[in-house]
Amino acid sequence: MNKTYYVTIKISGEYIAEVNATSFEEAKEKAINAYYDADFGSLTDINADEVYSAYTEDEDMFEEHYY
Repeated sequence: MNKTYYVTIKISGEYIAEVNATSFEEAKEKAINAYYDADFGSLTDINADEVYSAYTEDEDMFEEHYY
């Protein structure tokens, strides 16, 4: 007799939010809000680390590291 199995597969990834802002701090705040509103489909138990990098369309780069 067949049974239904629910198999957990652990994955990792990154979420990139596209936001308009006047500063890195404002961009981080808007990105965090976008993350909270994002639809991750059937993913569960999602954990997020701090925002660690951002770049602008002009290729200005901002980084923070929390290792």
